[in-house]
Amino acid sequence: SSGINAEYGVGGNMKQKDIQKNEKKVSKNKKTKKVKNQTKIDKEIIKTLEEQIKEQKDNYLIALADLENDRKRFEKSKHEFIKFANRKVLGELIKILDNFNMAMNIKGPSSEVKNFLIGFKMIENQFKNLLE
Repeated sequence: SSGINAEYGVGGNMKQKDIQKNEKKVSKNKKTKKVKNQTKIDKEIIKTLEEQIKEQKDNYLIALADLENDRKRFEKSKHEFIKFANRKVLGELIKILDNFNMAMNIKGPSSEVKNFLIGFKMIENQFKNLLE
């Protein structure tokens, strides 16, 4: 009976060791499955974040292109406005110069008027130089 107990004891210890090994394997398998599941979740999160980054980058590029188009449109409008404004101002200045010219071509002015005409001629020349 002592041989059986000794044998049983040895066998019992071996079975205990086998149980512990199996428990370790099961625990390790559970951990491996958890890691695999977490890795899968992490990959899905990364994929979602990458898609969001791409979408934001696309939105940024579209906004940047829109801004550049608006800037070009503004510059074109500004140049057209300046061109139109200059044309209008020049037209008005030419009318004034014509009036100056008619006023200075008076026949037989008095000496007092001749002094004014000299001053007006100087002003007319300044306008002509400006417009050239």
